[in-house]
Amino acid sequence: MGNMLTIKQTVARAAAEGIPISEYTLRNWVRTGIIPSRVAGHSKYLLYYPNVLRYLQCVDGGDIPPATMGGAR
Repeated sequence: MGNMLTIKQTVARAAAEGIPISEYTLRNWVRTGIIPSRVAGHSKYLLYYPNVLRYLQCVDGGDIPPATMGGAR
């Protein structure tokens, strides 16, 4: 599995890694711009998984630190 994932794939990968996150919460973060994403097709969002991890690791809930996204922003 690569690092560009749909929201459902991101939730599944996080759960497999012991990180509980709901699809609703992740969609809310994408909708509000907390987690950067790309739109693929009509309504499918792609997330760069390391950005999700970076956000979850921010203790103070601050912005995501700058990341290398391999061409996707």
